[in-house]
Amino acid sequence: MGVQCDTTLTSAIADESCADQALYPNLATSKIDNGIGYNCYNDSPEDGLLGTCSYGSERPDALRLAVTGDSHGAVLVNVLVAVADEENWHIDTYVSRGCTWAASWFEPETDCADYRESLQAALEEEEYDAVITTVRRRLDMPMASDLDFAKARAEVWTSIIDPGAEVITVIDNPLVPEPMADCVIQHPREALRAERCVVPRGVALSEFDTSHAAADLEPRARVLDLTDLYCDDDGCPMVIGNVIVYRDRHHITGTYAATASPFIADRLRASLTRRE
Repeated sequence: MGVQCDTTLTSAIADESCADQALYPNLATSKIDNGIGYNCYNDSPEDGLLGTCSYGSERPDALRLAVTGDSHGAVLVNVLVAVADEENWHIDTYVSRGCTWAASWFEPETDCADYRESLQAALEEEEYDAVITTVRRRLDMPMASDLDFAKARAEVWTSIIDPGAEVITVIDNPLVPEPMADCVIQHPREALRAERCVVPRGVALSEFDTSHAAADLEPRARVLDLTDLYCDDDGCPMVIGNVIVYRDRHHITGTYAATASPFIADRLRASLTRRE
Protein backbone atom coordinates (compact mmCIF):
# COMPACT_ATOMS: atom_id res chain seq x y z
CA MET A 1 0.00 0.00 0.00
CA GLY A 2 1.32 3.44 -0.93
CA VAL A 3 1.92 6.38 1.34
CA GLN A 4 0.01 9.64 0.99
CA CYS A 5 2.38 12.44 0.03
CA ASP A 6 2.50 15.90 1.56
CA THR A 7 -0.76 17.66 0.71
CA THR A 8 0.60 21.18 0.99
CA LEU A 9 0.34 22.02 -2.66
CA THR A 10 3.76 23.54 -3.33
CA SER A 11 5.79 20.82 -1.63
CA ALA A 12 3.61 18.04 -3.04
CA ILE A 13 4.16 19.15 -6.63
CA ALA A 14 7.89 19.55 -5.99
CA ASP A 15 8.15 16.04 -4.49
CA GLU A 16 8.84 13.80 -7.46
CA SER A 17 8.35 10.68 -5.33
CA CYS A 18 4.61 11.40 -5.29
CA ALA A 19 4.47 10.44 -8.95
CA ASP A 20 5.38 6.85 -8.00
CA GLN A 21 2.72 6.45 -5.32
CA ALA A 22 -0.75 4.96 -5.59
CA LEU A 23 -3.66 7.33 -5.94
CA TYR A 24 -5.96 7.94 -2.99
CA PRO A 25 -8.86 7.37 -3.01
CA ASN A 26 -8.57 4.66 -5.62
CA LEU A 27 -10.07 5.38 -9.02
CA ALA A 28 -12.91 2.90 -8.52
CA THR A 29 -14.28 4.78 -5.51
CA SER A 30 -13.16 8.37 -6.07
CA LYS A 31 -16.55 9.52 -7.34
CA ILE A 32 -18.31 8.35 -4.18
CA ASP A 33 -15.63 9.40 -1.69
CA ASN A 34 -17.84 11.57 0.51
CA GLY A 35 -16.35 10.92 3.93
CA ILE A 36 -18.80 11.40 6.81
CA GLY A 37 -19.98 14.84 5.75
CA TYR A 38 -23.27 13.51 4.40
CA ASN A 39 -24.26 11.47 7.44
CA CYS A 40 -26.75 14.16 8.48
CA TYR A 41 -27.12 15.91 5.15
CA ASN A 42 -30.65 17.19 4.64
CA ASP A 43 -31.66 16.32 1.10
CA SER A 44 -35.18 17.75 1.54
CA PRO A 45 -34.75 21.10 3.31
CA GLU A 46 -38.05 22.33 1.96
CA ASP A 47 -39.73 20.39 4.78
CA GLY A 48 -38.19 22.87 7.23
CA LEU A 49 -36.48 20.22 9.36
CA LEU A 50 -32.80 20.57 10.19
CA GLY A 51 -31.24 17.16 10.75
CA THR A 52 -28.15 17.63 12.91
CA CYS A 53 -25.15 15.51 13.86
CA SER A 54 -22.73 16.24 16.70
CA TYR A 55 -19.05 15.34 16.71
CA GLY A 56 -15.89 15.94 18.66
CA SER A 57 -15.13 16.90 22.23
CA GLU A 58 -17.70 16.53 25.00
CA ARG A 59 -15.54 18.32 27.54
CA PRO A 60 -17.29 21.21 29.32
CA ASP A 61 -14.60 23.62 28.13
CA ALA A 62 -14.87 22.61 24.47
CA LEU A 63 -15.27 25.35 21.89
CA ARG A 64 -18.76 24.93 20.45
CA LEU A 65 -18.89 25.30 16.68
CA ALA A 66 -21.72 25.06 14.19
CA VAL A 67 -21.08 24.25 10.53
CA THR A 68 -23.63 25.46 8.00
CA GLY A 69 -23.77 25.19 4.26
CA ASP A 70 -24.87 23.20 1.27
CA SER A 71 -23.01 20.14 -0.01
CA HIS A 72 -19.79 22.15 0.16
CA GLY A 73 -20.50 22.61 3.85
CA ALA A 74 -20.52 18.83 4.09
CA VAL A 75 -16.89 18.93 2.93
CA LEU A 76 -16.09 21.23 5.86
CA VAL A 77 -17.64 18.67 8.19
CA ASN A 78 -15.02 16.15 7.04
CA VAL A 79 -12.28 18.68 7.73
CA LEU A 80 -13.45 19.67 11.19
CA VAL A 81 -14.35 16.22 12.48
CA ALA A 82 -10.86 14.97 11.61
CA VAL A 83 -9.32 17.38 14.13
CA ALA A 84 -12.20 18.05 16.55
CA ASP A 85 -11.06 15.91 19.48
CA GLU A 86 -7.47 17.09 19.26
CA GLU A 87 -8.56 20.74 19.09
CA ASN A 88 -11.19 20.35 21.84
CA TRP A 89 -13.95 21.44 19.47
CA HIS A 90 -17.57 20.29 19.72
CA ILE A 91 -19.21 20.46 16.30
CA ASP A 92 -22.88 20.51 15.34
CA THR A 93 -23.67 20.22 11.64
CA TYR A 94 -26.40 21.99 9.69
CA VAL A 95 -25.85 21.08 6.06
CA SER A 96 -28.50 20.73 3.40
CA ARG A 97 -29.18 20.68 -0.30
CA GLY A 98 -29.55 24.19 -1.66
CA CYS A 99 -31.06 26.02 1.31
CA THR A 100 -28.01 27.74 2.73
CA TRP A 101 -27.80 30.06 5.72
CA ALA A 102 -29.26 33.40 4.68
CA ALA A 103 -32.19 35.64 5.53
CA SER A 104 -35.51 33.93 4.82
CA TRP A 105 -36.62 36.67 2.43
CA PHE A 106 -33.98 35.67 -0.12
CA GLU A 107 -35.33 33.70 -3.11
CA PRO A 108 -38.71 32.79 -1.56
CA GLU A 109 -39.58 30.78 -4.67
CA THR A 110 -37.02 28.12 -3.65
CA ASP A 111 -39.10 26.93 -0.65
CA CYS A 112 -36.15 27.62 1.64
CA ALA A 113 -37.86 30.13 3.93
CA ASP A 114 -39.04 27.61 6.56
CA TYR A 115 -35.68 25.86 6.65
CA ARG A 116 -33.81 29.13 6.98
CA GLU A 117 -36.05 30.25 9.81
CA SER A 118 -35.55 26.93 11.63
CA LEU A 119 -31.80 27.13 11.11
CA GLN A 120 -31.63 30.70 12.34
CA ALA A 121 -33.64 29.84 15.45
CA ALA A 122 -31.35 26.90 16.25
CA LEU A 123 -28.18 28.95 15.84
CA GLU A 124 -29.51 31.69 18.09
CA GLU A 125 -30.82 29.27 20.73
CA GLU A 126 -27.62 27.21 20.96
CA GLU A 127 -25.39 30.26 21.47
CA TYR A 128 -22.39 28.78 19.70
CA ASP A 129 -18.92 30.21 20.14
CA ALA A 130 -18.64 30.39 16.37
CA VAL A 131 -20.56 29.53 13.23
CA ILE A 132 -18.49 28.38 10.25
CA THR A 133 -20.31 28.76 6.97
CA THR A 134 -19.70 28.23 3.28
CA VAL A 135 -21.73 27.99 0.10
CA ARG A 136 -21.11 26.85 -3.44
CA ARG A 137 -20.31 29.52 -5.98
CA ARG A 138 -23.58 30.21 -7.82
CA LEU A 139 -23.13 29.32 -11.48
CA ASP A 140 -24.00 31.89 -14.15
CA MET A 141 -26.08 34.08 -11.85
CA PRO A 142 -26.66 37.80 -12.50
CA MET A 143 -24.49 40.01 -10.34
CA ALA A 144 -27.59 41.68 -8.86
CA SER A 145 -28.78 38.30 -7.56
CA ASP A 146 -25.35 37.50 -6.13
CA LEU A 147 -25.26 40.84 -4.32
CA ASP A 148 -28.75 40.21 -2.92
CA PHE A 149 -27.49 36.86 -1.67
CA ALA A 150 -24.50 38.57 -0.05
CA LYS A 151 -26.88 40.97 1.69
CA ALA A 152 -29.05 38.08 2.92
CA ARG A 153 -25.98 36.29 4.26
CA ALA A 154 -24.61 39.36 6.02
CA GLU A 155 -27.97 40.00 7.67
CA VAL A 156 -28.03 36.65 9.48
CA TRP A 157 -24.36 36.92 10.36
CA THR A 158 -25.07 40.17 12.19
CA SER A 159 -27.79 38.50 14.25
CA ILE A 160 -25.23 35.95 15.50
CA ILE A 161 -22.29 38.32 15.93
CA ASP A 162 -24.22 40.95 17.92
CA PRO A 163 -24.72 38.64 20.96
CA GLY A 164 -21.01 37.76 20.97
CA ALA A 165 -20.45 34.77 18.67
CA GLU A 166 -18.06 34.69 15.75
CA VAL A 167 -18.85 34.00 12.11
CA ILE A 168 -16.19 32.58 9.82
CA THR A 169 -17.08 32.35 6.16
CA VAL A 170 -14.97 30.00 4.06
CA ILE A 171 -14.35 30.93 0.45
CA ASP A 172 -15.69 28.16 -1.77
CA ASN A 173 -13.32 25.71 -3.38
CA PRO A 174 -12.51 26.21 -7.07
CA LEU A 175 -14.85 24.70 -9.65
CA VAL A 176 -13.52 22.70 -12.58
CA PRO A 177 -14.99 22.09 -16.05
CA GLU A 178 -17.21 19.04 -16.38
CA PRO A 179 -14.78 17.02 -18.57
CA MET A 180 -12.09 17.38 -15.92
CA ALA A 181 -14.07 15.16 -13.55
CA ASP A 182 -12.96 12.16 -15.62
CA CYS A 183 -9.47 13.41 -16.46
CA VAL A 184 -7.77 11.58 -13.60
CA ILE A 185 -9.51 8.33 -14.50
CA GLN A 186 -8.36 8.68 -18.10
CA HIS A 187 -4.83 9.92 -17.35
CA PRO A 188 -3.84 8.82 -13.83
CA ARG A 189 -0.03 8.81 -14.27
CA GLU A 190 0.03 12.21 -15.96
CA ALA A 191 -2.30 13.59 -13.29
CA LEU A 192 0.07 12.41 -10.55
CA ARG A 193 2.89 14.33 -12.21
CA ALA A 194 0.68 17.40 -12.81
CA GLU A 195 1.38 16.97 -16.53
CA ARG A 196 -2.36 16.83 -17.27
CA CYS A 197 -5.61 17.45 -15.42
CA VAL A 198 -4.62 20.95 -14.24
CA VAL A 199 -7.26 23.67 -14.56
CA PRO A 200 -6.15 27.28 -15.17
CA ARG A 201 -6.83 29.51 -12.15
CA GLY A 202 -8.90 31.90 -14.23
CA VAL A 203 -11.25 29.08 -15.19
CA ALA A 204 -11.49 27.41 -11.79
CA LEU A 205 -12.10 30.71 -9.97
CA SER A 206 -14.25 32.43 -12.59
CA GLU A 207 -17.56 32.23 -10.72
CA PHE A 208 -18.34 34.93 -8.15
CA ASP A 209 -18.06 34.00 -4.47
CA THR A 210 -20.37 36.04 -2.24
CA SER A 211 -18.28 35.72 0.93
CA HIS A 212 -16.18 38.83 0.42
CA ALA A 213 -19.20 40.90 -0.60
CA ALA A 214 -21.11 39.74 2.49
CA ALA A 215 -18.11 40.46 4.71
CA ASP A 216 -17.95 43.98 3.30
CA LEU A 217 -21.48 44.43 4.65
CA GLU A 218 -20.68 42.73 7.99
CA PRO A 219 -16.96 43.38 8.50
CA ARG A 220 -16.88 41.64 11.88
CA ALA A 221 -17.19 38.32 10.05
CA ARG A 222 -13.89 36.67 9.21
CA VAL A 223 -13.09 35.42 5.74
CA LEU A 224 -11.05 32.23 5.41
CA ASP A 225 -9.57 31.76 1.95
CA LEU A 226 -8.22 28.26 1.29
CA THR A 227 -7.59 28.72 -2.42
CA ASP A 228 -3.85 28.12 -2.02
CA LEU A 229 -4.64 24.58 -0.83
CA TYR A 230 -6.20 23.90 -4.25
CA CYS A 231 -4.26 26.10 -6.66
CA ASP A 232 -0.82 27.56 -7.22
CA ASP A 233 0.15 30.28 -9.68
CA ASP A 234 0.08 27.80 -12.56
CA GLY A 235 -3.34 26.33 -11.96
CA CYS A 236 -5.53 24.02 -9.91
CA PRO A 237 -4.47 20.35 -10.15
CA MET A 238 -6.97 17.53 -9.97
CA VAL A 239 -4.36 15.56 -7.97
CA ILE A 240 -2.21 17.04 -5.20
CA GLY A 241 0.53 14.85 -3.79
CA ASN A 242 -1.05 11.53 -4.66
CA VAL A 243 -4.54 12.46 -3.46
CA ILE A 244 -7.41 13.02 -5.89
CA VAL A 245 -8.88 16.42 -5.06
CA TYR A 246 -12.25 16.35 -6.83
CA ARG A 247 -14.88 13.64 -7.08
CA ASP A 248 -16.84 15.68 -9.65
CA ARG A 249 -16.63 19.20 -11.03
CA HIS A 250 -17.12 20.97 -7.71
CA HIS A 251 -17.09 18.51 -4.79
CA ILE A 252 -13.88 17.74 -2.91
CA THR A 253 -13.15 14.11 -2.07
CA GLY A 254 -13.46 13.12 1.55
CA THR A 255 -9.87 11.88 1.41
CA TYR A 256 -8.47 15.24 0.32
CA ALA A 257 -10.57 17.05 2.92
CA ALA A 258 -9.25 14.76 5.66
CA THR A 259 -5.61 14.95 4.59
CA ALA A 260 -5.73 18.74 4.25
CA SER A 261 -7.54 19.13 7.58
CA PRO A 262 -4.43 19.90 9.71
CA PHE A 263 -3.56 22.85 7.48
CA ILE A 264 -7.14 24.13 7.51
CA ALA A 265 -7.37 23.61 11.27
CA ASP A 266 -4.28 25.78 11.78
CA ARG A 267 -6.01 28.64 9.97
CA LEU A 268 -9.28 28.15 11.78
CA ARG A 269 -7.50 28.11 15.12
CA ALA A 270 -5.92 31.44 14.29
CA SER A 271 -9.35 32.87 13.45
CA LEU A 272 -11.18 31.60 16.52
CA THR A 273 -11.29 33.25 19.91
CA ARG A 274 -13.14 31.85 22.87
CA ARG A 275 -16.35 33.52 23.90
CA GLU A 276 -16.22 34.78 27.49
